[in-house]
Amino acid sequence: MSEVQLTLVVFDPDGYQHPMNSWDTTAGTFYKSWWGSEWGGVYRTVTLSPEPTRFDDPASVTVTNSYGPVTLDGKLNEGVWSSAATLLYGNGAFLKRQGEEKTVTAGADIKASYDYWFDGVNYGTFHLPNTDSSLAKVKFLRRGTNLYVGIQSDDKSICKFDWEGDGMFVKVKKSDGTDAEYKLYYQNLNDTIRYEEQVASSGAGSGSLLAGSTVNDTTQVDNGYTAELMIDLAALGYAPDVSEVQLTLAVFDPDGYQHPMNSWDTTAGTFYKSWWGSEWGGVYRTLALTPELTVFDDPDTLLAKAATGSVTLDGMLAEPEWATAPRCCTETVRSSSGRVRRQR
Repeated sequence: MSEVQLTLVVFDPDGYQHPMNSWDTTAGTFYKSWWGSEWGGVYRTVTLSPEPTRFDDPASVTVTNSYGPVTLDGKLNEGVWSSAATLLYGNGAFLKRQGEEKTVTAGADIKASYDYWFDGVNYGTFHLPNTDSSLAKVKFLRRGTNLYVGIQSDDKSICKFDWEGDGMFVKVKKSDGTDAEYKLYYQNLNDTIRYEEQVASSGAGSGSLLAGSTVNDTTQVDNGYTAELMIDLAALGYAPDVSEVQLTLAVFDPDGYQHPMNSWDTTAGTFYKSWWGSEWGGVYRTLALTPELTVFDDPDTLLAKAATGSVTLDGMLAEPEWATAPRCCTETVRSSSGRVRRQR
């Protein structure tokens, strides 16, 4: 729907105190104005701006390479993270898109409307909609066969709903088509993040709380957290030249919980989750891995150019023919972001 037609009248009577005759000859006035017509028949048009797309749900995301080491400290402070492809998670994330950022597949407000049961008794339907505006940015990098997934969240209440704590739930397809599950979330009641894996020694994870954040504490407003997940694709059966990987990735965002408490409490605690692919697996999206630069070209032959003039053996390479002579080695220039620029 892009437009609707209507007529709209505003009534403005003055000086009346009922009961009195509306047509009193000594008191009371009445002015009305309208857009379109007084009683209908002539209309005007309200043009409706298209609503923004809530869920972009890209089929794939291109993963760039890091040519410098990635320290798994949960802080995402390597420069290359700033240009990594970014997915946005959270309630209202579509309102905060910038540049090439994309929102994910779907989300769910778990306690917006729910029936509360206890010991077989239904105590009625309750409504605790999530009003939190937290934004989580999920980014991807690759270094060799290591896939890195980073998350930056400005969450104001870091806690957990049942076992689903603030953080990531990931399912990655192995090379044989089966799933490997990873969790990196603030499921502990202290300030440490928990990492869990299904395939032994196939990854690692780390988290970092921003200054002023405390887990499982509703007496304060948190300032967010960051975390990094590393998955060794070789441990999942992939070769070094792997070009794509399929996964599903959910971000949990509970708010207002301080355990021990009932996750389905009818007066406190909300929970919003969003996902790329599917909530629990079965539907996947693709990470397209950018091919890594060739480190060693190793040409079979090089053509030596004939010099037209004399070559002075002074170590200065000042003769003009040197400018177009083939090079048999590469110069590696590493930027502060970890990117590599090669000159032949």
